[in-house]
Amino acid sequence: MIERAQQRFAERPVSGASYRRATRIVAVAVSALVVVMVARWLIQLPERDWTLVGGALLAMLPLLYWLPTVLYGQTRIDGRGIRQDGMFGREVEWHQIQRVRFSRALLQPRLMVSAGFPKIRSFYSGTPQLDDAFDEIETIFMPR
Repeated sequence: MIERAQQRFAERPVSGASYRRATRIVAVAVSALVVVMVARWLIQLPERDWTLVGGALLAMLPLLYWLPTVLYGQTRIDGRGIRQDGMFGREVEWHQIQRVRFSRALLQPRLMVSAGFPKIRSFYSGTPQLDDAFDEIETIFMPR
């Protein structure tokens, strides 16, 4: 199994966007909505309590830090394994994989990889090529 996956993806690596266009649009819309709501709330404060201002800005920070991951994240499958960059980059090598399951979720398909308890990692697919590669990986590691 491992050798088959290594050979297949060493010869023809696959990479692409980690998130679908619809997911990216939703992420931008939600982020913009949160920024507008916090800005309106800050403008309507009767007096400038800087602890509230700082708290509001700190509350927005994780959201704005996560947004570039959704917009520009890449998933790569090659002879070494599967990698996805982003805020919390994920990587699994072929020899670590115990079980896989490809979930064809409507908005965001993902490959869930078990690399030993409790390490379950999800790799997201934003392109049809990644969908096909994830399906092939599931077939290699979990024959039907």
